[in-house]
Amino acid sequence: MKDVLLIDDDIMEQKLMHVFLTRRYDEDFELTYVDNLDAGLKALDDAEFDVVFIDHYLPPYKGAHETYPLISGHVRKASLIYISSGFTPVDRFPADKNLGFSFIDKFDIKDRIMNGLLDS
Repeated sequence: MKDVLLIDDDIMEQKLMHVFLTRRYDEDFELTYVDNLDAGLKALDDAEFDVVFIDHYLPPYKGAHETYPLISGHVRKASLIYISSGFTPVDRFPADKNLGFSFIDKFDIKDRIMNGLLDS
């Protein structure tokens, strides 16, 4: 079973993520959705997840450079993936594979999930 946390202020992202996960994993996943960082931190403190998707621009924060320091100590063994459309992560972070998270464009998320993003 895949345990997934989605932190995003857009309810449509939750609906899309549920569709993508259902297509790939049928019923073999649990999707927890919260719409703000405080609720996400509480969810992370209360349960363990395989992957955490977080909106890159999650109000009131202006990007991962502000949210990563707040969330990084809470994800434990989960993969942390920032999702957004129209961002350039290199503007805020160096091209370093050891950052502890990755970026995925929202337009690519369906294909990435269908191709086994959560299978590692």
